[in-house]
Amino acid sequence: MRRQRGVSLIGWLIVLIFVGLVALIAIRVVPVYVEAFTVRSILQSLQDERSLAGADRNAVWRTLQKRFEINDVKSVGRDNISVQAVSGGTQVTVSYETRFPLIANIDGIASFTIRATIRH
Repeated sequence: MRRQRGVSLIGWLIVLIFVGLVALIAIRVVPVYVEAFTVRSILQSLQDERSLAGADRNAVWRTLQKRFEINDVKSVGRDNISVQAVSGGTQVTVSYETRFPLIANIDGIASFTIRATIRH
């Protein structure tokens, strides 16, 4: 009698279900991190913005709001942004949480805190 080799039909189904779940979670999580990287790049571009050196909070907010709108950032609002004067510049902090659906009634939550300093 010969021994059977390979994966059975049930084994293949388990592998396909596992790969499908990993792909589904990746499809749901990747856009959240892409948006966070976009916020990070916007804040890094603020560091090079000479026109914002010494600007007030409203000017910084208007600039951020325009860039968030252009880049389709929807998770960050005015309440998530803090602008503080520090030695040598202005520190802008964006701190926010994003809730996203994973599977059925299971949600994921991602928290981000991103800082940039606008030098005078």
